[in-house]
Amino acid sequence: MKTLTRKSFLKILGTGASITALCALPTIAASAADNDLVELEPTSFISEMNAWYQANGIPFALDQIDCDQSQLKISDVEKLISDLQNIQITHHTELSEQIITPREIMRINFSRTATDELTVWFQDGVIGTVCIEITITGIADDLRSTILEASGSACERSSVNLSSIDIAPVSVSKNSPSTGDVSYSTSCSAYFEWVVPQTNVKLRSHASKPISGSVSY
Repeated sequence: MKTLTRKSFLKILGTGASITALCALPTIAASAADNDLVELEPTSFISEMNAWYQANGIPFALDQIDCDQSQLKISDVEKLISDLQNIQITHHTELSEQIITPREIMRINFSRTATDELTVWFQDGVIGTVCIEITITGIADDLRSTILEASGSACERSSVNLSSIDIAPVSVSKNSPSTGDVSYSTSCSAYFEWVVPQTNVKLRSHASKPISGSVSY
């Protein structure tokens, strides 16, 4: 039976005399015919390895050793120590689900107008015409130049020789044709009348047209 001296252990460990002494050194538990086997005493082995980690500024420590065999070859012990010395510490960043908070909205009220005309000709120099004014109102998010709410209305703005008019409700589409725009559509049907001065004959004419377009807030 032989004793594995501290010098021999430190030679394997490769750290020199600065390592703390083992509490109880491993001993060779093999017979003379099989003297390359050693039995590791876990507490001593853990203590020596942790002292080596500390001396080399490695933020790692052993807290337990489990072996299937009670005896190991010295070459296996050398391999075990080498592997433990080459442990690398890596830092992992755990990815967490990004929490998206409700975005701020800078609400502003807006109102825009557009015009369109419907015209008929009675004779040279005499017309019947009506100017339609379309008003678009709504709320926009000024931070993102996007339309939040919108509505539209239409009315007669001015006319010549107009007898009657019918304007359909205005329909709108937000952020169309582009973000920050409001597209609108309606239709107009009107009757125009004019009396010919020379004959006192009343002329009556009818016309209609779809009206559409867009405004930007």
